[in-house]
Amino acid sequence: MAQLRFVCWNLERNGAGDPEIRRAAAETLRRLQPDIVFRQEMFRADERGHTIFNEQCRELDMQGVLGPGACTAILFNPGGSTSYVTGRATEARTSCFRPPRSL
Repeated sequence: MAQLRFVCWNLERNGAGDPEIRRAAAETLRRLQPDIVFRQEMFRADERGHTIFNEQCRELDMQGVLGPGACTAILFNPGGSTSYVTGRATEARTSCFRPPRSL
């Protein structure tokens, strides 16, 4: 059975507009080697064609889906041992799915 590592990441105000804060947080997150990341406080991540969101995906070598209003996001490791479709593990067995803000 595949095991998945989930991380809930709430970076206050998405690093307060400071790319260095986001990079330092991404380095910490990379060391955790998550399969799926639930992101909160993604403020302004949707501006300029999702520039900040796409930057974070690249830094973590993950893919993701940015939620409405850029408040939350789900990122996932496309190279993991489990197949994913739009941020949902196809092999995971869960009783329900809730968006990151309700975890």
